[in-house]
Amino acid sequence: MKISHKLFRLWPLLVLLPAVVFKFYIWMGTSPIVLERTASYTQSAMEIIEHGTYSGIETYRRTPGYPFFLAGTLRVAEGSMRAVTFAQHLLGLAIAAMIMRIAFLLWESRVAASLAGLLISFHPSFMYYESAIESEILAIFLFSIMLLLLIEGLIPKRFISRRMFAAGLAGGAAALTRPELSACIIVPTVFLLWKTRAIKPAVYFFLPFAALLSFWMLRNLALFNHFQLSPWGAVTSLQTSGPFIDWDSPKHAGFKKIYREILEEKKGNHLGVVNLTISRMMSRQYSFKEVMIDAAELGSETAFKHPFRYLWATRINFWNFLASILVKPGDVSDPAPSTPFPLDFFVKSLFLLSALGLITGVVSASGEGFLLISLCAFCIMTANCIADVGVNRRSFEVLPMLALFSSYFYVFVSSSVKRMLKR
Repeated sequence: MKISHKLFRLWPLLVLLPAVVFKFYIWMGTSPIVLERTASYTQSAMEIIEHGTYSGIETYRRTPGYPFFLAGTLRVAEGSMRAVTFAQHLLGLAIAAMIMRIAFLLWESRVAASLAGLLISFHPSFMYYESAIESEILAIFLFSIMLLLLIEGLIPKRFISRRMFAAGLAGGAAALTRPELSACIIVPTVFLLWKTRAIKPAVYFFLPFAALLSFWMLRNLALFNHFQLSPWGAVTSLQTSGPFIDWDSPKHAGFKKIYREILEEKKGNHLGVVNLTISRMMSRQYSFKEVMIDAAELGSETAFKHPFRYLWATRINFWNFLASILVKPGDVSDPAPSTPFPLDFFVKSLFLLSALGLITGVVSASGEGFLLISLCAFCIMTANCIADVGVNRRSFEVLPMLALFSSYFYVFVSSSVKRMLKR
């Protein structure tokens, strides 16, 4: 019996329907994962729900994307955190569908697209962040929209202004969910200028992206006297720049005094000292705003005073970032959803196939779409590693692009085999 054309176009369901069943199983059996960081989101979300405002000190540390998503979902679901994780599982499915769409547009292979979708749908890190009250899933969802719109413009070589404008909005929204994604304003803008040899598509992408970032930075300037998306990157940078602190400078003397106390307790290991310093200062009646500003200013000043030493010191962050791709959430200390069968296969397969796909893609000069994805992945990795130590929560953001590299490796191997058989 001949399969109809319409039925044949339903091939993505071969991946997405099993994923629906699996994610529903995870959702039914897993309570929302609440971590120490969760309170910084829920406090802001409750402020929105109860008072209709967003101005507390936590709003200085956290960009607004996830708290507004949380507030909207909690309001509709009458405060149910399980509704939040249900919505995040749906976002995970949407991410898998968009990555499949991108893979198919680039490689024109249903098998390659299905492979990318499988690696995303059943990856334990996705199960974890879909089940946790954390901002990563929403950020990756918005980033995937941006990437899909850019690739859709690339394939027919028609960078329609409306599509580029929408891509810029999605990218800006992603950056207002996870600040490190703001670095991704650079790659698509330069890529569009290079690809189209015209300024209009790049401007349509850049302006809405930059407008969203500028609006929030101006808001922080007005409320907290700091023109930045979030101070947290500067704060966490002290884990790398700590050895370069100028102890003789009178600036930030109170913060440095407690920092040194904790550093001596940890026998000179700067990892985590800044967080412990903030906690100890707050226990001694310092205000959270004062402590955050002190830590952010010290982090920025230390890094900028020794830029080359600081950049060289971040090399270990890059190594840890790559190594953390092989670490499942829950392997260290965080709770993880229970699954009906082990998912280690998807972790190891994604790492290996993406590495092979990246190597073969570079060697074979696989095209502009591959270049755009590679540069975006590198941009995200660099933004994370410059501001923070490499941990699984950071490397998670590049998994969709690793799935695309993996799908390219299948295309490369299958086309190579076909050429060999024709000889």
